[in-house]
Amino acid sequence: MEEVPKHTRLLRRNGVYYHRAKVPKDLFNTYGKREETFSLGTSDYREACRLVRIKAAEVDRKFDAHRRSISLSLSPPLNDLTDSQLKIASALYHQFLLEEDQEYRLEGFYEGRQLEEPRETFEESGEGRDINDAGDRKNQARGKLTEFYIGEAHEVASWDGLGFRIAKDSASERKLARVLQEVTIRARDDFRKRDVGDIVETPKAISVKAPSNSPLLSVAVAEWVTEKSRTAWADKTREEKEARIRQFINVVGNKPIDQYSKEDARKFKQVLLSIPANWTKCHQFKGLSMAEAATIARAQGMQGMKDNTVKKAMNSVSAFWNWAEANYDCVEKNPLRGMNIRTETSAREERDSFSNQDLSKMFKSPIYTGCHSVRNWKAVGSLIPRDSAIYWVPLLGLFTGARMGEILQLYIADIKTEGDINYFDITDMGEDQKIKNSPSIRKVPIHHELIRWGFLEFVQRQRTKGHKRLFPEVKAGSDGYYSSTFSKHFNRFLKEYRLKTPKTSFHSFRHNFKDACRNSGLSSDLRDALQGHSERGMGARYGDGYSLVVLNEAMQRVRFEGLVIQSDKL
Repeated sequence: MEEVPKHTRLLRRNGVYYHRAKVPKDLFNTYGKREETFSLGTSDYREACRLVRIKAAEVDRKFDAHRRSISLSLSPPLNDLTDSQLKIASALYHQFLLEEDQEYRLEGFYEGRQLEEPRETFEESGEGRDINDAGDRKNQARGKLTEFYIGEAHEVASWDGLGFRIAKDSASERKLARVLQEVTIRARDDFRKRDVGDIVETPKAISVKAPSNSPLLSVAVAEWVTEKSRTAWADKTREEKEARIRQFINVVGNKPIDQYSKEDARKFKQVLLSIPANWTKCHQFKGLSMAEAATIARAQGMQGMKDNTVKKAMNSVSAFWNWAEANYDCVEKNPLRGMNIRTETSAREERDSFSNQDLSKMFKSPIYTGCHSVRNWKAVGSLIPRDSAIYWVPLLGLFTGARMGEILQLYIADIKTEGDINYFDITDMGEDQKIKNSPSIRKVPIHHELIRWGFLEFVQRQRTKGHKRLFPEVKAGSDGYYSSTFSKHFNRFLKEYRLKTPKTSFHSFRHNFKDACRNSGLSSDLRDALQGHSERGMGARYGDGYSLVVLNEAMQRVRFEGLVIQSDKL
């Protein structure tokens, strides 16, 4: 018995066989119907089996074409095209024009007898072609394009072998339209040779890479973000990674992940090196893509992003490709591997510690010796705001090495006691609590200097008042982070006492604390445990880390050599 193709049914109605194929589930919502059913026009079973195999293949191609159409509609339009894409488009269009001319000649010209369709004579056909050719050559010489070629550019871009969209009124639209105009002029030269009887073969179908079955970059990135956000990333980290990937797609397009190359990585890197860091705020770049803005910036000699910014952007995108290489068979190698730039400064050199003189000046300011009010903290007065964030947060930054966000989001319940050890429980258990990564979850013993300054009494006062958060007066910014609002105050504070430099910020306290740990003889592993850095080496794979007793013993050994700051309590 003849076999019917899989997923296809052979039906018989009133003696005639029909083809029936269910629409694949992934096309249910877009195809418009649930099955493809039509007559095979025969009542002979063997003939029906032969025909149904042919029709089944045609329907499968139709399903594949619909998938490509959906993928095309979801992909962002390209603002620029590669030389390879333009070369393929040129070859496909030349083949199309010569094949169309050949079919027209085979159907025949008007020669005194009426054909099925009204036809020109051989002479009329040549005259009309010459008129169009003169117009195209005139436009080609003047760098002009007609709406016909603009429309053709969008049509050809969607053909098999290309399969992309081009942005309206973009550089890619003009480039492709001009290529098609050039191809048409060359093809007409071939037509004239055919007119005099010369043999001009129609090019064979060019070999292009088969449509990819790999997911689009945007789809794979969504999977990566979902996985990493489960345990490794805070919201801010996720937003930064997604922003960098969006930049990458903006520059090189949203393609199946097996179709990216070193050329894409090099183009992204060049754009980052050329474009100003604040390019989205520049009026002259309004409405332009990132690649277009970079071209203008380069032509005008504008300063591009700093090397460290470029490095961070490349690292973020490269992190995705490392993940994709490990998770997808179709990704053989990270296209950004080896493409990063070497920077003159290390991460340690990006920020300065505060000097002892700076710290002394900071903690002798009116906030710590007497100010007019919490709002007017610059003016000398009788108020010492011992229950305010402006008083405690800098001190906690110095004596814990914690990040500003980790301090500001503390709940009163996060100040805990185990045995005789008081400690901060830095976690992300609260709805509004976020951490940078999983090693940031940690227990940080309270330094004896903070106790000397009266920190535990402050905690008790906040608890008595019924507060949930340790610093309830600090509100979250529009991005959901408490640090967004407090950092504005702290920067004003640094500027007021001339402590602000390009390399000083609240993060400088982390460097102060790390220097103090190092100078106090703490090992690198202990320093990392207290500050929430990832543990390095084989030891990171085993155990639960240092005990609270060991961490407390280390914390109480920390001394800030040469620093003398007097508590207002004493």
